[in-house]
Amino acid sequence: KRWADNMTDKYDELSTVDPVFGELRNLMDMCVVAALIEKERLFAVAGVSLPLLSSESSDLALKKWNAAKKISPEVSFLRTRNSVIVTASGGVQIESWQVASRTDVDSNVSVVRKRAIPVNKSLWWQ
Repeated sequence: KRWADNMTDKYDELSTVDPVFGELRNLMDMCVVAALIEKERLFAVAGVSLPLLSSESSDLALKKWNAAKKISPEVSFLRTRNSVIVTASGGVQIESWQVASRTDVDSNVSVVRKRAIPVNKSLWWQ
């Protein structure tokens, strides 16, 4: 628990040193956004169809691989002058559906939404 809390607290700093951690955070955020779009049926609510992004026959369709169900941990030891540093790492599971299932209603969002697009204006592509 202490290691996980420390990792969370230092994540921004870690992302600065090694950009792959920032990319991983972005990937996790996008997984949550995708889960919310699916869960709330936002394409249907918005009345849009995006086959280029959502169709499995699209040129942009993602390749599918068999996801690992279990990854054995790797452990390493580094002896320093006064101690031994032990690291352990293993698989990571992104629980985007679990995050998407926890929703909070914030009344301030409706105020922002009303200011975002004035009633008498249309979106630029319409």
